[in-house]
Amino acid sequence: MKVHLDYKNILVPIDFSDESRKAFYVALKYSRQFDCDTTALHVHDVGKTIDDMEQAAADLGRMEDGIKRRINDLWEDGGIEEVDRRRVHLEIRGGKLWEEIVRYATERHVDLVVMGTSGRTGVKSLFSPSASEKVARHAPCNVLIVKSDLWEPTLDAPPEKFKV
Repeated sequence: MKVHLDYKNILVPIDFSDESRKAFYVALKYSRQFDCDTTALHVHDVGKTIDDMEQAAADLGRMEDGIKRRINDLWEDGGIEEVDRRRVHLEIRGGKLWEEIVRYATERHVDLVVMGTSGRTGVKSLFSPSASEKVARHAPCNVLIVKSDLWEPTLDAPPEKFKV
């Protein structure tokens, strides 16, 4: 089986958590490696009522300015000047997180979604799949899930808090 990777369009959902911050940097490194475009997608979870949607629409301009500032902070913090910033785009949408990610990936013919995960485990994860799990199941493209920094895997035993 021959596998050919030729990414032209990468999507990275961001919510400015440590996990999405790490995924953003990983996506930019892939973008540099494959010389492709990257879109940072922020999904604002709007409510179901019309009042909530109207309020979200009214706040959109202010929110977009804040997100652009935070994207610039990510650039400065990460020292990612090698990537052509003209090829990094910002998209803001409202809706259910995983559905909007899959919708965007489908509409824009995304080749790769790079997203963080909180690394949650246990009963909660069994009954409520994370957004990254849902995206991985439903996306029309490859999905790279960037693990959180709970602990660095080594040949040694994990830290005490992870021992059974």
